[in-house]
Amino acid sequence: MDDRNFLKEESAVLKQYPIDPYFAEDFGKVKKVYTKSGTFALKKIHL
Repeated sequence: MDDRNFLKEESAVLKQYPIDPYFAEDFGKVKKVYTKSGTFALKKIHL
């Protein structure tokens, strides 16, 4: 997956937080997002 596409796909979630993502890695259900303020993880959940 292209990291830029991932950032576009998850932009609605990332906009809720004061972070500036510049790189992301996909690990299946977990996405690792690198930002200027640190590294974060996003996990997919199904409601």
